[in-house]
Amino acid sequence: MMEDFRQIITRLDPEFLATQVRKPEGEIGKLIAHALDECNKEQIRACYQKAIQLKPKRILEIGFGRGSYLQELLFSKRTQLFGIDISKTMVELAVQLNPSDKINLEQGDVHSLPYEGGFFDVVLSINSVYFWKDIGVSLKEIKRVLKPNGQLILGFSPRETLKQLSYTWSHFNHYSIDELLNHVMEAGLKVSDITSNSHDCSTYILSAKKAGPKKNASNIQPVSLEHQHLAN
Repeated sequence: MMEDFRQIITRLDPEFLATQVRKPEGEIGKLIAHALDECNKEQIRACYQKAIQLKPKRILEIGFGRGSYLQELLFSKRTQLFGIDISKTMVELAVQLNPSDKINLEQGDVHSLPYEGGFFDVVLSINSVYFWKDIGVSLKEIKRVLKPNGQLILGFSPRETLKQLSYTWSHFNHYSIDELLNHVMEAGLKVSDITSNSHDCSTYILSAKKAGPKKNASNIQPVSLEHQHLAN
């Protein structure tokens, strides 16, 4: 199937492909979303492992796509998983693939999250940050819905990687590692670490925490940008 997808990709207009990667729709969108899940499987699972290690009760994933691996986040009977995606096609497909009363998926936008403040222990977002119209507003919304000491786990590829892919030249916002770090810190989140989960440093995972009630969220500590690698 992946070989068939690669053949299709070579025939697609890059701008059309970009719109489908951003918001998959219809049968071609389902095909592209499946391929993206396969291509990004290692990064998705690395982000999920970081989340699971925190033993959260409530998890939110922003931009879950077809949700191929969502069941892996249900590591405990007490875990509840929530998700929003801008694509109605993806929400409907993910609901079909994940029939569980512990998984709550809906159509929504990161700029206005439909949850009360301080609701989540962990917020995950993997390869969706490029499509946020206002990254500052989005990160502040994420901070709002996080509990004190709750954690954001952000999977992304930096500008240096994305610019090698012609379909990302439109409809994508590219960020260097430093730019993304600055946006996260300006939103009042404290960056705890940033690691590369690929041998060529093409993909990264950034972790940032919302300060607890007795901590000063503006007291941001410097973060080492040394490329660390996660075990596969």
